[in-house]
Amino acid sequence: STTDASNGKPLGTLSESTDRADFDVTTITGAEEYLISYAKERWGCDVVFYTGSYYEAPAYAEMVEGIKKVCDKWDAGLVNLWDNQEMTGIYGTDEYKEYMPMDGIHPNKDGYCKWWGPEFEKYLNEYLAGATK
Repeated sequence: STTDASNGKPLGTLSESTDRADFDVTTITGAEEYLISYAKERWGCDVVFYTGSYYEAPAYAEMVEGIKKVCDKWDAGLVNLWDNQEMTGIYGTDEYKEYMPMDGIHPNKDGYCKWWGPEFEKYLNEYLAGATK
């Protein structure tokens, strides 16, 4: 999704429908709805999205607000690193630069293992136990 924001992909709008034929898959929101609908129909499974951690990008901030609405509509999970104050708290620090040395968007191995990974683990354990549904 950070790549979509960087490349100026259109956000689109949340559909009032649950019929995949009504989703505009040329937009980010339409594609997200399509993925959830397909996974639920095809495999009968829950879907969990995640956001990246905070970085200065108004387009990505809009995408985060959009995925929250999509997840609410579809009762999908969301590992929301963007709005997580502990994650955001290190933005711009040496620790942040240690985890995001290349582009400030995509973590390196330590960033995934030591910073993002524990948040994924915590959320998914709670989600699978039904605590976040």
